[in-house]
Amino acid sequence: MKRETKTKTRETMKKGENKKKIFQVCLFAILFVSLFFIPNALAIGVSPGRKTIDYTEEMVGETIHCSFKVLNPSLKNTNVDLSVKGDLENSIILYENSLEIFSGQESVEVPYSIDLSRNSLNLKPGKNQAEILITENPSDDENAFSAVMSVATQIIINYPYPGKYIESSINIQESGKNETTKFSIPVINRGEEDIESLKAKINISNKNSSITQLESESISIKSMDREELDVGWIANVPMGVYQATIDLVYDDEIATYYKTFKVGEVNVEVFDIFTENFELGNIVTLKILVENEWNDILKEVYANLILYDESGEKIADIKTAPYDLEPLEEKRIPLHWDTTGVEQGKYTGKIRILSREGLSIEREIFAEINEYGIGIELESGGFVLEEETALNTGFLIVLVLALGGLAAWIIFKKFPRK
Repeated sequence: MKRETKTKTRETMKKGENKKKIFQVCLFAILFVSLFFIPNALAIGVSPGRKTIDYTEEMVGETIHCSFKVLNPSLKNTNVDLSVKGDLENSIILYENSLEIFSGQESVEVPYSIDLSRNSLNLKPGKNQAEILITENPSDDENAFSAVMSVATQIIINYPYPGKYIESSINIQESGKNETTKFSIPVINRGEEDIESLKAKINISNKNSSITQLESESISIKSMDREELDVGWIANVPMGVYQATIDLVYDDEIATYYKTFKVGEVNVEVFDIFTENFELGNIVTLKILVENEWNDILKEVYANLILYDESGEKIADIKTAPYDLEPLEEKRIPLHWDTTGVEQGKYTGKIRILSREGLSIEREIFAEINEYGIGIELESGGFVLEEETALNTGFLIVLVLALGGLAAWIIFKKFPRK
């Protein structure tokens, strides 16, 4: 039996060693092959990466002269081929199809032209694109594993749509509660015609209903021009997620966009912590009053109480059961604490509010336990006594008022009006 066990152990060790060797061989192979490709990773580049032209009727028949640079970061001798592909292939004129770059040259400028004559163009409304490809040819002294490097510079001609046509995006600068949320709306008129009146109508809503409507000033925008609409809104609403519906009204047409945004951050506020009938040495129930300040439900929220004595030793680390908090809901979360072995004295610690969705909020607390009960002070400075003490204080107030009334009645009887 012992021999079988030893044999199995040796076999297991041997398999482990084999796996380790296979891993080492694979790692070495990857590193070996990468040595051939890494030198070529930064072999060539191109700048600029894009050339954009907004087409107008005044450009008909023109030839636009442009250029780009082929970058040589490795400063070595290299040869590249130049070619064109895409919608504008017949309109791009290259003056050479190959290029020699010499050692020490950081870059070489390459001229080209765009022929905008009607015979060469077959433009459609919107974006018309082409790419000039720059492909490096491996030299004779490079190994057979060398990668073929290719980069491209892009040419885009924006051709106007018939009539009036806009392109836009919605940028929202989020804010906290009662702060200004800013809507920035860039608009490009891609149509052949000028737009006399353009404005934004913004409806802000939550899940259930519309909250408010905003409207920008009205502006005009010429064909192929760009303008921007700006609207500000003071977010005097509960913190949470909201949706903006933006109608861009231009002359007799409307383009609608949607975007969600946040006001503030997810937050649960802790108001107080108290208990009733506190008895040191028993299991006591602390009631933690929290409020969900978010405008949506928070799933599986729980509290975690941590206390340290004056020497820094942790004497309590207790968690509650998880509870769902409805939007803007206040709830008392019960926390059960076994105080066996806990002594009278002063303690520091924290109350943490956590959830499965990543919520993490922390408040420092100070606690004092004496013969009369427990007092817990939040970092905000509010001191919360156990509920029994609060009731006794109320009883004393009522008693003082009753005695005052009794004294007034005795004086009235003893010294009646004449």
